[in-house]
This record gives sequence, C-alpha cells and structure tokens, in this order.
Amino acid sequence: MEAKATQGVALVISDEQVVQMTTINDALRELGKEALQCDVQLYTQSSSQSKLPVESSSIEFLICISRSHAYPDGSWFDEISRALKPGGTILVYKVLQAAPKETEKWCSFSVT
Repeated sequence: MEAKATQGVALVISDEQVVQMTTINDALRELGKEALQCDVQLYTQSSSQSKLPVESSSIEFLICISRSHAYPDGSWFDEISRALKPGGTILVYKVLQAAPKETEKWCSFSVT
C-alpha cells in the first residue's frame, strides 16, 4: 500500500479536553480534498493558552471546535492570523448545547 503524501498542515484547536475524530473528519471533508491530504495536528484546551504552538505562517487550515460562545475571541483571531499561511482557511465549528436525547447540532462558517 502506497503512503499518501501530505501537502501541508491542518491544525485543530479546541477548548474541550476531548474531540471526536468523526468531528475532525467532518470538518476536513467540509474544507475539501486539500485539507484531507494534510498532516492533522490537534491542540486541546487551547483556550487556557495565549499562543499556538506553531511557527508563524505555517498552517494551511485551522479548525476551531468549541462549545463556548466566547471562544475564539479577538485575541485568538490575531494568533490564528499569525499562524496561518497567506491564503489559509479558518473553519469555526460551534457545538450547540443539545437537549437530553437530542443529537448535537453544528453550524459552521469559513473565512479565507
């Protein structure tokens, strides 16, 4: 079996301790074929930090998964802008709190 060559980095950040792989895969599919071929890095509990653990202009795709309406805030968008390569894409997933026995609903938007 031939290994798939990666074409860049997709960074997933979350204010949660645990993020389901199906959620990450859904986000990557939404971003398209290029994102699916990226090396994926996961950074949990990132809301407690002030800086992403990556070099400037090193990320093609950044996916933020959050339950909090306050995350990411303006200071995080400055940090995300620092980390993204020119022309990089941000995808923000907000998890809406579901009533008992209901599935969680997701809404997302993409900024390029």
